[in-house]
Amino acid sequence: MAAAQKASETARAWARVERIRKRASGVIKDVRVAARNRRMASFIVSYPKTGRTWLRVMLGKALIERYSLSEERLLDTYKASRAAGIGPVMFSHGGPRYLFDFRPYDKLTFDADLYRGKKVVHLVRDVRDTLVSYYFQLAKREMLFEGEMSAFLRDARFGAPKIIAYYTQWFRNRNVPRAFLAVSYEQMRAEPVETLTRVLTFLGVADAARVAPAAVAYASFENMKKMETGGGFKRKMMQPGDAQDKESYKVRKGKVGGFREYLSDADIAYVDAQIAALGDAGCDWYKKAEK
Repeated sequence: MAAAQKASETARAWARVERIRKRASGVIKDVRVAARNRRMASFIVSYPKTGRTWLRVMLGKALIERYSLSEERLLDTYKASRAAGIGPVMFSHGGPRYLFDFRPYDKLTFDADLYRGKKVVHLVRDVRDTLVSYYFQLAKREMLFEGEMSAFLRDARFGAPKIIAYYTQWFRNRNVPRAFLAVSYEQMRAEPVETLTRVLTFLGVADAARVAPAAVAYASFENMKKMETGGGFKRKMMQPGDAQDKESYKVRKGKVGGFREYLSDADIAYVDAQIAALGDAGCDWYKKAEK
């Protein structure tokens, strides 16, 4: 009995040590991230599953072609932008704090200090399409959500209230950065060359219109799908969760308005109600697929 009690006490002690170690590691990481963020010239921010991988590939290819960089820099925006002399630039899901620690939507707070004096490209997408894509990301790739899509939409940690609150906070703080450019996934689909040219020019890339068409062609949906299927992307984040499940792929469908294939009338009505309750009347980011 004494031995069992001692073993239990030892286990609890080690558990406390591990919690302390993790907290210390988290503090160190936060300090490093804060120091890195202060060095940034520009941020490209977005909610998950709004098309940032597509924009990242287009931007990377444009920088490689314009400034004769190594193909290894395709997804390394930070190093590519520094080498090109326009950066550093970083893709981020930042903005409101607590986006990724499973806190509910009403705990989000905007990190204004991070963006003062910076350029910010904000990538948005119809919240209904985004929610469908994010559901498959968390349920099929990361295995962080168990349940049906309808339940996901109504979840305070992941669903409609959170993305709507995120957009609202960014819209109300869009004047915090030194310069701000909002672009949408729907614009990229309708006018990819023009949209990429606008982003490149905003970031300071010279002769953007010349390199944009080839970058757009390289990052076509078909080519990106082929690279993911064939293992062309080396990073794990760009590989499918299950090669046999098409809904688990990073490059999944990319369809504008595709939410109608997955959401019921009641689901759509719920999202509309959340936009009315949590949105800003002056913001047109929430429902881009109908524009």
